[in-house]
Amino acid sequence: MSIFEFSSIIVAIVVGLAIANVLDKFSYTIKVTNWIKQGWFQSLLCVLVLNMMIGYFWGYWGMFYGITEIGLLEFMLGPFISTTSLYLISVFLPIPRLKENSTDIDNYYLEGRKPFFIVMAIFFIQSQLTAFYSLNATPELLVLLFVPLMLLGLQLKTIRGHKMIVTIPIALVVLIVSSTFITQT
Repeated sequence: MSIFEFSSIIVAIVVGLAIANVLDKFSYTIKVTNWIKQGWFQSLLCVLVLNMMIGYFWGYWGMFYGITEIGLLEFMLGPFISTTSLYLISVFLPIPRLKENSTDIDNYYLEGRKPFFIVMAIFFIQSQLTAFYSLNATPELLVLLFVPLMLLGLQLKTIRGHKMIVTIPIALVVLIVSSTFITQT
């Protein structure tokens, strides 16, 4: 087995666990009794995080496929920090788990948002540094534009403000996905 195959097994396991965490939280948002008033926002946030994780997994294959050697430092600064960040994002996602009994999902979000947005900002910055270092990828300015949104998420204290700043990345993701479908057909 090549180093790419070994490292991709580690990445697949950790990203798979992170996706399982997000899906667990997503299932809670669907079961909220007043979904139109509260749960829709958290559901969209889960979909955005899932899309980011799947995008990372695909990007990992594109960046590191064909690499026959990777040093310990390169592995630690690249895939290890990224996958650790993804797992922490799934744990810190400010949505209660299915087993938790939280009646006010918006209050739960506001109380647990800070670690989530900090790790998201770290992930975006680190992923772009990895892309800058890699020969097969280029950094994306659009991704770095999400960092100020994450810092804004730390400062906002109302659920209404958070709904606005999370709706912007969701609209961008929908725009990117739809433009990809249009160009491929």
